[in-house]
Amino acid sequence: MTIILFSGIMALVLWPRFCLAHPHVFIETEMEIKLGEQGISGIWQHWTFDEFFSAWVADEFDQNRDGRFSAEETRKLYEEAFKNLKQYGFWTRVIIKDRQIPVERIEQFSVEMVNNQARYSFFLPLDISVTTHTEVFIAVYDHDFYCQIFFPPREVGFLGNLSPWKIDHSTRKMPELTYYFGFITPVAVKISIAPS
Repeated sequence: MTIILFSGIMALVLWPRFCLAHPHVFIETEMEIKLGEQGISGIWQHWTFDEFFSAWVADEFDQNRDGRFSAEETRKLYEEAFKNLKQYGFWTRVIIKDRQIPVERIEQFSVEMVNNQARYSFFLPLDISVTTHTEVFIAVYDHDFYCQIFFPPREVGFLGNLSPWKIDHSTRKMPELTYYFGFITPVAVKISIAPS
């Protein structure tokens, strides 16, 4: 009885700390799948940040206060406040047949202010060859839950030459990716693709 009571007291003491500790940053997502001759060339992602983080981005990196980010300002932001996400796969998990595809680099990183909110855009090259029906699962989340990433997006776009492909998409919960003490289960976008 004493152990149970002690455990209950500790839960009441610690639980508010867990609740208050995370998240600190909120991100709305947009995504487009780019198709090529061989299959899925990569993924375009667009992250729109909350007003508080956006204010920090503008204050820290828009050095001339013109509301735009020059090439040098963008480079500095990338180097100091985005590049480190490489060690986390840029918070993006790509899974085919229970195998995780490494996400190791991005291209064409840019940042803009839209309605006083910072919007990052970047391309994740994947080069996934498709010769038969293939299911690709894409989940975007911060395993440490420092950031609340709202994913999947409301719509998924497709770019490139679509005519060689039969494409469909849906969403699926991924219990194998559950994180943050087992409380959060990511929802992935499921891309079903096959040659026409």
